[in-house]
Amino acid sequence: MMKRYVLISVLLLVVGCSMEKVIPTVNKTDKIKTDSAETQESCYLIVNNKTEFDDDVLENISIALISQFFKEIKKVPIEGLQSDACVYEVSFAKEGDTTFLSFTGENLNSYGDSKMSGSDAAQQSLLKSLYRSQRNKREVICEDYGEYLEECSELKSVQKESPKIEQKKKLKTEHTFTVRGILLNGLSSLVLEMPINPKMSIGGFGGIGNYLSGNKQVSTAYAQNGIFGLYAFDQLSVDTWGVTGLYGIGNYISVTGYKSTVTASRTNFGVGGGYQWVWENGFNILATLGLENISYTSISETYATLESQVNKDYIKEDLTTRTQSTYSLLFGWHF
Repeated sequence: MMKRYVLISVLLLVVGCSMEKVIPTVNKTDKIKTDSAETQESCYLIVNNKTEFDDDVLENISIALISQFFKEIKKVPIEGLQSDACVYEVSFAKEGDTTFLSFTGENLNSYGDSKMSGSDAAQQSLLKSLYRSQRNKREVICEDYGEYLEECSELKSVQKESPKIEQKKKLKTEHTFTVRGILLNGLSSLVLEMPINPKMSIGGFGGIGNYLSGNKQVSTAYAQNGIFGLYAFDQLSVDTWGVTGLYGIGNYISVTGYKSTVTASRTNFGVGGGYQWVWENGFNILATLGLENISYTSISETYATLESQVNKDYIKEDLTTRTQSTYSLLFGWHF
């Protein structure tokens, strides 16, 4: 009997110990962990409405568009916001037939406007604000809401032209030589030039020129050959501004109605600036405007006895060293 009593006592002691509650210690200073991304990134929107538009409609439109094209944003919770909360503010106002919007927040200060009516005005003004502030989202905004923004038509035009420009730059980016014909203040000339790099070419030219005196009693002709060079600000093979230069030497002769003859050696040096147009097939036009220095040496004069002083004075003046303005128009082909 005693053994049974002892056994029951031991069993009760064991059961009592096993049922004793173990209460874990809790450090009250420890915070419950939450989703860190939500804690750090959750931002809220405050809508200030000074128009006749419905507050809920404006809030819903604003949250949807801002979340789509800027960052995810939420309504202000019923319990309010903490002092350090991430907050963005959209304000709508109306003056006359124009709806104005301002969109502000951390590192953001943008605006939009619209002359549309109803909720379309709110949507358009907010889209304009997002378009202006989010440069990297402009294409996406235009894809979804291009009908609301005039800026999208301009963007499409730029995008449409850009491939053409790039394609044109790829055409004939390399050529072996260029042949050009020159019309230059009474000079007809032919130029053959070769590129030494994508921006610069150099070559030679040869040509002839002739003109009459004002009284049509003195006929002058000259032959010229020399060096021609072109420097393009962009590339030789595309539309571009550029600078030209030439140096030439040749012979000069004037003959009067009385058979008087004057000969000389002629030297010219010129520089100019202009623009070149290039077509896809290699055809090009170069128009320039610049200055040219002309000088004469080895002058030989043989005048007839009856030669007029007017003609002598004209030839003398024509043989003076001078610097004058000049223009040129060159038609050519890249080969």
